[in-house]
Amino acid sequence: MIDSSPSDDPVASLTCDYLVVGAGASCLSFVDTLLALRKEVTFVIVDRFSAPGGHWTKAYPYVRLHQPSCYYGVNSLPLSYVDKNGNEPWDQNERATGKEICEYYKKVVENFEATGRVKTYFETNYDGEAGTNSDSSKNYDNPMEKVTHKITAKNGQVIHVECTKVVKCESKVEVPSMRNGLPFPVDKSVVKSICLNDIASNIGKKSSHKNYIVLGGGKSGADAINYMLEDGKVQPDQITWVVPNPAWYFIRDKMNSSPIPGKKFWKDGIRALFAPITKANSTEEAFLNMEKLDVVQRVHPNDGHFPKIFKGATLSQFEMDNLRKIKNIIKLKGRVTSITAEKVIFADGEFSIPFSPTNTLVIDCTSENNYGYTNFEEGIQIFNPHRIRLGPLSSFLNPCHSASQAAFLEAEYIDSQSGDEVKNSFLYFQCGASELHKENLIQWFMVAWYAHMSTDLEFNKCPNYRSFVLKSRIDRQQPAHHGGILGLLWAIFGPTKLLQKAAAFREKMKNGGYKDFPTDPLPGRTGADPSKLEANMRNPPQPKESKKSFRKRIRFKKPQSTEPCDPMTQETALSTNAVIEVHA
Repeated sequence: MIDSSPSDDPVASLTCDYLVVGAGASCLSFVDTLLALRKEVTFVIVDRFSAPGGHWTKAYPYVRLHQPSCYYGVNSLPLSYVDKNGNEPWDQNERATGKEICEYYKKVVENFEATGRVKTYFETNYDGEAGTNSDSSKNYDNPMEKVTHKITAKNGQVIHVECTKVVKCESKVEVPSMRNGLPFPVDKSVVKSICLNDIASNIGKKSSHKNYIVLGGGKSGADAINYMLEDGKVQPDQITWVVPNPAWYFIRDKMNSSPIPGKKFWKDGIRALFAPITKANSTEEAFLNMEKLDVVQRVHPNDGHFPKIFKGATLSQFEMDNLRKIKNIIKLKGRVTSITAEKVIFADGEFSIPFSPTNTLVIDCTSENNYGYTNFEEGIQIFNPHRIRLGPLSSFLNPCHSASQAAFLEAEYIDSQSGDEVKNSFLYFQCGASELHKENLIQWFMVAWYAHMSTDLEFNKCPNYRSFVLKSRIDRQQPAHHGGILGLLWAIFGPTKLLQKAAAFREKMKNGGYKDFPTDPLPGRTGADPSKLEANMRNPPQPKESKKSFRKRIRFKKPQSTEPCDPMTQETALSTNAVIEVHA
C-alpha cells in the first residue's frame, strides 16, 4: 500500500502491465484470474476507498449476500465452508455478511501482494492519462506500447504509472451511504433523515421517533424493514413504506428442493426457471408461470396490480411474509421529489402525504439503474485498445464470473485489433440507455438470461475454456457445488437435455418467439468466428504429429552395459528408454 505520510518527492513512477482502477468484486476477480493464467504479467491496483471490497465497504452492517457464498468472490480463495471432499457445496443458507466479505477481500489482496506481481494503492484517485485528465483510449498502432497514467494519493503524492492496459469497472454501483444525503430537496431544519446504514442507532428504544418512512422498494428497502421488525422490534404500523414501482422478488426457499440440493440442482433449475420461461409466450406469462411455483413473488399478489419491475433481489419466504405485515404502503405514486416540514411530495407535486417532522424519521434505501449494472452506452465493448472496460454482465447477475470470463479471454487471445474483436465476440450483455434498463422492467430478466446463455454457448467454440470453467468456483454452474461432474453430465445428456433447452430458449428469443421481443433483443451480434480463433491465440496448439512421423521417431535403444542382467531388468530398461525418447 502507498505511504500516506507527506512526501518530498512530487512525482514518483511505476511500471506494470495492467493498471486496475477499482478494488471491488469485478476488478479483483479479473486480477485473480489473470494472475493464475499469465504468470509473467504485473498489476497496479488503485482504489479511492481505504480498503478493498468496493461498495461492500460502504454497505449497511446487516447486509448479506443474495446468493450462496460458494460462487462469490475470486477463484483462488473459498468464501463458503469446504466439505470433506474439498468442495464448497451450494447451500442457500450460507450467505456471507458484509463484514465477512470485506475481510475476505482483504485476504485476497494480501495473497495478490504476496506474489510480488501486484502493488496496491488505496485512498488513491485515478486521474486519467498523464497530461490529459482523461482515460481516453489510444489506437492499435502499437498495442504493446506503454501509456503513462496519473494517480494521486490522499497525501497529494502524484505517481505516474506506465502500463500497457487500464482495467476499469464502469458499473457505477452506488449505495445510499455513498451519497451526501437524500437525492432530492429536504427541509433540513426540521426533517431528520438517515441512510439505512444508521438504522441500528436510530430505532426502537434508542430513538425518540415513533414513526418511520422507508424510501425504496428494492432489496435495500426490504432488508431495512426486516431488520426493523426483527432486530429493532419496531411494530409494522409504525412503518410507512414508499414503493414507487412494486417489484418481483426471487424466493430462495422455492428455487431448490432443499437448502443443499446437490445433484438435484440441475433438475430444480429446469423446474423453477427453464420450464416456466420456455413454455411462456411473453415475459409477463413467464413471471406468472414462475409465480405459480412461488419461485418469484410480489408483496401483494391480490391487489390487482401486475409488477413491471425486476431488479434481481432475492428474499427468503420468512422475509417476504414480514414485508406483507406492512399495511401503510404508498405505491405507484412516483418517486419522492421533496420533503417539507408538512408533507412528503411525490412526482413534482402531483401527489403528497402529510408529514410530522417531530416524531418521524426518513430512511433512505433508494437506488438507481439496477445498482449501475446495466448503465452502459449502446455498443460498449469490453476490450479496446489499451483499455478493458469491466461492468457489463455476461453471466446472469454475477459480476465476479463476468469479470473472470473477460480475464480468461485476455489470457487466451493476443493484444491486437483482431485479437480484441475475437475476445469481444464471445461476450453477450445488456447495454444502452433504453427504458428496459433505466426502469428495470421485467423484460430485463429475459434479456439477462438470453445474454448469459448466449455467452455460455459461444464459449463452446473455445476448447480451453472448458477446462478453465470446470475449475471456476465463481461459476454458479460449477459441478463441485452440485455433487460432482456426473450430475452435470446427466443434466446435459440425460432426460432433462439441459443444453438443448438452453439453445431452444436462445433461438426463441432471437427469432421473435416472445410477444414482447418480436426481434432479437441483442441485434448485430454474429458470435465468435471459429476460423479466426487459432490465429489470434497467444499460445496456439502445435500441429498434430502424423502416425508415420511418430513411428519413425521411436527408437528402442539397448542399455549400454557389458554386465549380464536378468531378462526382467533388461525389459524394464528397454521400456524406459522408449518412453524417454518419445517424450524428449
